[in-house]
Amino acid sequence: MNHNPSNDAPGDRVPGLEDLLDGCWGALAEGVEQARHGWHLPAIASIAEDGGPDVRTVVLRSVDRTSRTIGFHTDLRSDKIARIRADPRMGILFYDRERRIQLRARGGATIHHDDEFSRVAWERTSSSSRRCYLAPHAPSSTLPAFSPNLPPEWRESVPDGT
Repeated sequence: MNHNPSNDAPGDRVPGLEDLLDGCWGALAEGVEQARHGWHLPAIASIAEDGGPDVRTVVLRSVDRTSRTIGFHTDLRSDKIARIRADPRMGILFYDRERRIQLRARGGATIHHDDEFSRVAWERTSSSSRRCYLAPHAPSSTLPAFSPNLPPEWRESVPDGT
């Protein structure tokens, strides 16, 4: 992008890095709240058993600019958990097709289970989303035949708030 300061009107300011950073954190916060936002479904990359990349789509659940954290939920039985336990290095890619903006980040992952962080996250999770964690079979399981992978009592309804 080229910018010629001599064409600026008096009082115009060229956006700086802090402005871009603010915009990214703002868009990430929107991605948490808006299911149709371009950054609501990022792809995460971890290290597979063979040392290659392992990429999956997750739902953006939380962001915290102060601690510079990005949160998502996953089933404790999923391969993602095993990969993160083996090597916590992770990359995450957000792409907003409408705005044609890509954001890439990388860092270390932390698994929260049966702690205050996970309890708060669970309380904020909708009943319909909680239903996904009632599956009797772990994610990516190979099954001998089709199965809706929900207990029969929850196939047509959502659990209550507990």
